[in-house]
Amino acid sequence: MNKLFTKLLFACALLFYTKSNVLHAQCNTSIYAVRDTIACGESILLQQTGVGGASSDDFTGNTLSGLWSSVTAGWTLTSPCGTNPLGAQHLWFATGSATPRQATTVPVDASCGGDICFDFKMETQSPPPCDGPDLPGEGIYLQYRTIGAWQTIHYFNPSSYNFAGWNNYCYPIPAAAQTSTTQFRWSQVQTSGPTWDQWGIDNVNIATCSGYSCLWSGGAIPVGYALDTVTVEPQDSTTYTLMYSNWINDTCTADITIYVAMPTITATQLPSNCTGSTQLDALASVPANCTYKIDLYDAAGDGWVAVGGNPPQYHNMDVMINGNLQSNYTMLSGSGPDVFHIPVTDGDVLETYLQNWGSNFSDCGYAIFDSQGALIRVDGLPPVLGGTPPVGCNVNSNSLPEVIVSCPTTLYYSYSWQTTAGTVTGLSNPNIYNPSVTVSTTVDYVVTGYDPLHPWCTAQDTITVLPNNSNISATLSGPSTICVGDPVVLSFLPMVGLANWDLTLNINGITSPPITLDGSGNDINTGLPLTFYPSTTTTYDVVTLLDATGCPAAVVNPSLTVTVNQIPDAGTSAAITVCETNPFFNLLSILGGTPNPIGVWTNSSGAPVSSFYNPATSSSGVFTYTVTVSPCPSAFSTVTVTNHPLPNAGTNGTHTVCENGAAFNMYNFLGGTPLAGGSWSDSNGSSVSNVFDPSTMNGGVFTYTVPPLLPCPSNSSNLTITINQLPNAGINGTHVVCENDPVFNLFNYLTGSPDVGGIWTDVNNIPVPNMFNPSTSGSGTFIFTYTVIGASPCPDATATVMITVNPAPVVTISGTISITQGMSTTIDFTLTAGTAPFTVVYDDGTGSITSPSFNSTTGTITVTPNSTTNYSLVSVTDDNGCTASVSGSVTITVNQFPTATLSLAGNATICAGQNSDLDFNLGGTPNFTVEYNVNGVLNSYVFNNTGSNLLNVSPTTTTTYTLVSITDGNGVIETNIWDSVTITVDPLPTAVLSGNNTICDGEQSPLNFTLTGAANYTLTYSPGGVVTLDASGNDVSTSSPVMVNPNTTTAYNIVSLTDANNCTNTGSGTATITVNPLPTISISGTTPICIGQSSNLSFTLSGTAPYNVNYLDGGSPASVTLDAAGTVNGTPLSVTPNNTTTYTLVDVTDSNNCTASANGNIIIVVNPLPTVTMSGSTSICDGQSTALDFNFTGTGPYNINYDINSTNTSAVLSNNIDSIVVSPSATTTYNLINVTDAYCSNTASGTVIITVNPLPSATISGGGIICADGSTTQIDIIANGSAPFNVVYSDGFNNVALNGTSSPYNFQTNTAGAYTLNSITDVNGCAGNVSGVAIVVVNPLPIASFSFFPQPADLNNPTVYFTDLSSGHVAGIYDFGDGVTEPTILGGQLSHTYLDTGSYQVLYSVTSIDGCITSVSHTVIIDPAFLIYIPTAFTPNRDGKNDLFIPIMMGVGEYNFYIYDRFGGLIFGTTDQLKGWNGKLNENDFALEGHYAYAIKIVDLLGKKRSFAGTLTLIR
Repeated sequence: MNKLFTKLLFACALLFYTKSNVLHAQCNTSIYAVRDTIACGESILLQQTGVGGASSDDFTGNTLSGLWSSVTAGWTLTSPCGTNPLGAQHLWFATGSATPRQATTVPVDASCGGDICFDFKMETQSPPPCDGPDLPGEGIYLQYRTIGAWQTIHYFNPSSYNFAGWNNYCYPIPAAAQTSTTQFRWSQVQTSGPTWDQWGIDNVNIATCSGYSCLWSGGAIPVGYALDTVTVEPQDSTTYTLMYSNWINDTCTADITIYVAMPTITATQLPSNCTGSTQLDALASVPANCTYKIDLYDAAGDGWVAVGGNPPQYHNMDVMINGNLQSNYTMLSGSGPDVFHIPVTDGDVLETYLQNWGSNFSDCGYAIFDSQGALIRVDGLPPVLGGTPPVGCNVNSNSLPEVIVSCPTTLYYSYSWQTTAGTVTGLSNPNIYNPSVTVSTTVDYVVTGYDPLHPWCTAQDTITVLPNNSNISATLSGPSTICVGDPVVLSFLPMVGLANWDLTLNINGITSPPITLDGSGNDINTGLPLTFYPSTTTTYDVVTLLDATGCPAAVVNPSLTVTVNQIPDAGTSAAITVCETNPFFNLLSILGGTPNPIGVWTNSSGAPVSSFYNPATSSSGVFTYTVTVSPCPSAFSTVTVTNHPLPNAGTNGTHTVCENGAAFNMYNFLGGTPLAGGSWSDSNGSSVSNVFDPSTMNGGVFTYTVPPLLPCPSNSSNLTITINQLPNAGINGTHVVCENDPVFNLFNYLTGSPDVGGIWTDVNNIPVPNMFNPSTSGSGTFIFTYTVIGASPCPDATATVMITVNPAPVVTISGTISITQGMSTTIDFTLTAGTAPFTVVYDDGTGSITSPSFNSTTGTITVTPNSTTNYSLVSVTDDNGCTASVSGSVTITVNQFPTATLSLAGNATICAGQNSDLDFNLGGTPNFTVEYNVNGVLNSYVFNNTGSNLLNVSPTTTTTYTLVSITDGNGVIETNIWDSVTITVDPLPTAVLSGNNTICDGEQSPLNFTLTGAANYTLTYSPGGVVTLDASGNDVSTSSPVMVNPNTTTAYNIVSLTDANNCTNTGSGTATITVNPLPTISISGTTPICIGQSSNLSFTLSGTAPYNVNYLDGGSPASVTLDAAGTVNGTPLSVTPNNTTTYTLVDVTDSNNCTASANGNIIIVVNPLPTVTMSGSTSICDGQSTALDFNFTGTGPYNINYDINSTNTSAVLSNNIDSIVVSPSATTTYNLINVTDAYCSNTASGTVIITVNPLPSATISGGGIICADGSTTQIDIIANGSAPFNVVYSDGFNNVALNGTSSPYNFQTNTAGAYTLNSITDVNGCAGNVSGVAIVVVNPLPIASFSFFPQPADLNNPTVYFTDLSSGHVAGIYDFGDGVTEPTILGGQLSHTYLDTGSYQVLYSVTSIDGCITSVSHTVIIDPAFLIYIPTAFTPNRDGKNDLFIPIMMGVGEYNFYIYDRFGGLIFGTTDQLKGWNGKLNENDFALEGHYAYAIKIVDLLGKKRSFAGTLTLIR
């Protein structure tokens, strides 16, 4: 074991955890995050930690959970060597732990399979108390067991384990471990002592049949999110909750609050170059969190392995943050870089501590980069970094200066300036961080800094700007309202300053080109005042007004908003003729042209009227439409309406007749006073006569139509005629039954097709049920009448059913009580009720039996039972076909003969001298006398018991026993028995041993056995054991004599013998085996040697000389004869190998002819001549260094001679693969000459030519100001050098790599920021200088939002009010979805009236001060007005016409409809607007004709509750 340098003790890293809330006792969980406060716009990873149920433990609470059956002494829940990054507490086997070190679980239910997961760490190599395993046997086993021995799932071998820190492992539970009582354990069975080889585990989770899972909530986490990690980006401080459960009986929760630090902004002002002007300045900043990067490198390409360690050990590095361990890092393989990211905060102290574990330490290197990608530390040789850093790691790198973390606090924010009134007056540029401003009065300016990528990250500050104290001034004036087409003349008088003047205006958010004014405020290009002709409302803001000195004026009233009103349009006059039944309409839709919708309507008297004309309530007339928009003149138009009445067709009527009624004139049954001369039609539209004949026509709805009186259409009314059918009571019927038959329905025995729902009466006209019960009526004849009530005016109908009820039959049973076995007897049956002939069903215990038919009231049957039998009655059937279940039975007793059987209760075969048992099984009445033969000789014996009786016998030879007879206690003799058994008697076996012999140690000798008895034999001998022999005395497993191989002289004797009959005896005789010992040999020799040298081989032997020795020369067989001194006739054996050769002993034979295998060997090392090859980069960049790489064979150190551009030099290198760093300033040639290693010299050759390339350069430019609506601007990159180039640029937040590009290169972007170049690399891999910056400003989109009410509206109130809720806008316009648009009232409310029902998509578009536009849309619903019609009668006669009672409705939301009978009982109810009452009582029987009540409760589409109640008539 290698115990090397002291490793620093360090404290725990500070991590953010949540407190677990345990709802039940088993699980535990928490939420882990690297910090609890982030900057606005940042995201953070939340990770669930903890365990669930009895099969888990995260060691929180400073105790072990119930998972553990036992943990060996010396464990602790904290480690002196740092914490697990995912848990402050963990199980650790620290200094003082006993060996073995084991943690064993209780039996857990793993029958559902799954994984066993846990965190695990072996400590690295350090002095105690932080030493880790390093020998192959000191690893840790993960094992399981169900019953018996432990089985290994995985072995953590120190020779292949990564020492870099804690890792999480998951292993599938093996199929054999998937039981309900499986134990698991972590076990270390070998250590170097109680202070060495520490390790630990944490977050153990064994899958069970009740698996645990997560459920997250809070912030913008999607509903149902169940992974164990989640990345969140809260917009403000947010609490996130985690539920961890098996969703059966165990749940725990945790929560964490992530605090969001918003940006801050500070506005300041500085004097400007011009007196009275102010230079504004703003700086936005965010909290200082960022990420540093560490890159690890290895020059040899094999990681940070320390060659020579067994198992391999790794150089490693601790990273400390503020004196606390952040983590431990190493490289397992490759040349790197291996990249690690470290979260830090501005002002943190970062330190690195390297551990040197031996060889190849000079190969390693690392580099630290800050959050902006700047290199801040390099140690060792990271070759990709360029330059000439120090070679190799600093062994005492903790002496390097600590790194003070610097996180930039200012991002590339966008800025927007405006006054508190929302204007940009006086600002030179409102969208930069440092505009200049000049005002004539004190003005408060608000600056907003915002992150374009995260628009919720904003900060504001307000600064007060005092008025201009210079004498440069002007006053803006002009009209506030005009009519479209009128001019807007801007005046700036009085103007105090030096002409001419340079004016910049912002017009509705658009900055104008510079305008030059003279001293009178006139445009010098026209000599006239500055004049505009706006078509819409426009705001004119003075951005800057500079006099001839270039200094700004203080402008009084610097902002002017001009409202532009359009010339009113009242459309063109029109006329319309309507009928009083036409729907209402909007008078505005009748006008011609495109009238403005803001006018007012008046009638011919000048009184105001609605724009909606309803022909049903309004009269004819002339209506005037007036549109007034100040200061424009009013406009007028008229609509002339002529309204005609509808022709009178009467009102709807109803009439009911019987199908055999007389014909009648339908006109007489219409309501009202209809006009004569109309026409009639049926429901199919076919013309019919006005006379209706029920005998030839079908009922239904008939329409009476009077012709049209233009412009009114024809009018009609309906007459509903119901034809009631004559009732049908069916045809008279009869039915015969038995009084024990079941209840039946009388209706089933009517013939014909009777109507259901009639009434039954008896002969006394008393109502009776329709169900008839013969068991209660008694026998006899009964007549019942069925009456069906006719629907008025049809008469009732009747029919009768006659029922005959016959009595049920009754029978009894009798017979003889006792008989003798084999005799017959009779059973008698007597019919006491019913009509003969009759049959009886009875049961004799084997099943039902039917008797023959008996023609009188008595009957007899004959039976012959073999045993006592009970005969029981089942049923009887008489001549009327009536069947009855009956009871009663008779038992007949039958007396039996005795019985006897004979069998063996003991062994059928015995050895001489043994005994056995006979078993006599007897039945009947004891006592019993049994006679039997013994090998033909008669014997007898008296037994006292029934059943089994044993008799012990001891025959000396094979004997047969045979039954003869049995006599029971009643004197009954049975001789019809023939059982017999035979007992076989076998003789005892014998054995004799012989066979003396002499052998060598390890050889075998035979034992000779002479045997009698039944083969095969089981023989026990001493010393030795048990063997199975055949009849010849051979071992049956080999078919040869028994062989023994004693290692000393030995005498063998027989202990016992058992033959194939299992008969046992002793044996006789002795065999003595004499044993000679085997010879031994060992080998040694002189090593190492060089090529051409010799070595003497020496041998040491035991045994009897001389010796014949066989050995391998490299791999070729060879032999030699040696004397007792191990020489060849006194001379040592000499060898001269050409290369390293192994001489291996095979065997040795002494003079006793005893031969032994030999396993010794000697390796004669032959050193070869050294060789060397040289390689290296063929091309580098100007100013770079590179390595000449040498690959040696031989034994170091190596002295090489080589020349540089023909100048001789030399160097000494230690490793087989080594290098020399060179820094040529021009192309250079390197040639090898010779090489010498630790033993030999040799010539060498090889050439490397290194070409030195010049460095490239690049500049960046472009950018601009755009909106955050997907618009882009162009960035240009120009490079000089050898193309193609690899360029890395930054937008101030992210780095972007462009590989293989040419020059110039340009691209489009919409990402705000300051674009700079990070690096450029040409085709030769050379990195050069970069310069330039391109600024991209992305102005935010305004937020479009509006509310509207009422919703839904209807045609009774079709006006909807819209409220502007948008922000960041200066203008907006509505598109109401019906072809009408209207500008918004900023922050205010306007209304719009819809002309028809439907769903309208309202689109609202808003424009920001920067000219950026965004939109939002909502659906506006206009429902129909509420209407209801409730009929007063219906005819549910199944003719398809008026069969349902149902209200006709419009505009209904919720609906409840009920029907009640005259007594208030509910007989029908529904919430389905399409379902009516069909005239049935709760969907069962038909309701009778008459009056019923209804109740209707409605909530209309506007939420108004309405109730209706009344009566209706049901007509049959």
